Amino acid sequence: MKKMIALWLMLVMMVSIIPLAFAQEESGDDAPEVLEIQSETEEAFESQEVEETEAEVEQEAGTAPDSPFWGLERAFERIDLALTLNKADKAKKGLQHARERLAELQLMLAEKKLDHAAKAQKAHDDDLDGAAEAVEAIESDTETERAERALEEVTEVKQELETHAEKVARIKDRILERQRSSQRSRMTPEQIKHLEEVFAKIKAKAEQVDQKTKNKREQVKTKYKALSKKTDAEVDARLAEIEARLHALKEKKKNLLEAREDLRREIKNATREMREANKSMREEARKEMKERREEMKEERKEMRGNKSDDSDEDEQEENTSENEEDEREDEEENESSERDDFGNTSG
Repeated sequence: MKKMIALWLMLVMMVSIIPLAFAQEESGDDAPEVLEIQSETEEAFESQEVEETEAEVEQEAGTAPDSPFWGLERAFERIDLALTLNKADKAKKGLQHARERLAELQLMLAEKKLDHAAKAQKAHDDDLDGAAEAVEAIESDTETERAERALEEVTEVKQELETHAEKVARIKDRILERQRSSQRSRMTPEQIKHLEEVFAKIKAKAEQVDQKTKNKREQVKTKYKALSKKTDAEVDARLAEIEARLHALKEKKKNLLEAREDLRREIKNATREMREANKSMREEARKEMKERREEMKEERKEMRGNKSDDSDEDEQEENTSENEEDEREDEEENESSERDDFGNTSG
């Protein structure tokens, strides 16, 4: 569902951006302008990037409460829960939704949207209540195998609840630490107080649901003991085996998530390095093109100067030839006049 909404939003954004792209006019210096536009666009994008919270927030946060699609996402989640018949699976889905609300809460607090943060907190508590109801509905029946399976299911949900409670405390500490170390986006004392109240409610709800899960596990444990006719020690040993196996699966999942996070971080660093390298290459190309333009200007000036010198020399040569021709004509006229004078004297 999240992917469908994301694709729809991307399509809307593309439709709105395409006309702007075609509206740009071309100029004489295409290459430099394209480089400048790309550089300015990336610098603007980089300046608008908000400091990342944590990878888990990015991975788990769905549509934020400040989005008009948030209610639609919640509706689809409720439909999905209604169609989930297995109570243990329904409880785990409820916890997954609660984790998503927790991530949304963290995002809203980072943006100081306290009203929307309160909406996320309320939805988080509702999701935990739904998970608790699903746990309570897990049946152990009258068969030993079903009772043992119910014991495994309730224990798994309990472990996930413990992980969730740890995450709540970790996020609270992280936000408060960020507020203490930040110099530009600190919350006011009133906002800090509101934050404390929000996390106090979340903690209280998590503890309440955890206690309900503990009570349910004791009931299932008692039922399993009665059906299997095992001693307390044997039941405790079986429970310890279940917990150890679930803990191993939890650690394996944690390691996989950490490996994925390391890969994501490496990709991000590589992308940043490529962006910086491209920026450096663009600046170098812009510098070289500027120097080339200056060289071309100087060459054009020299060519214009040479043309001017050539025309002056041609004019001088032409004037010289004209003067020489005039002198020859004068000499011929003088010679002719002298001959005439000589002829007249002879006559």
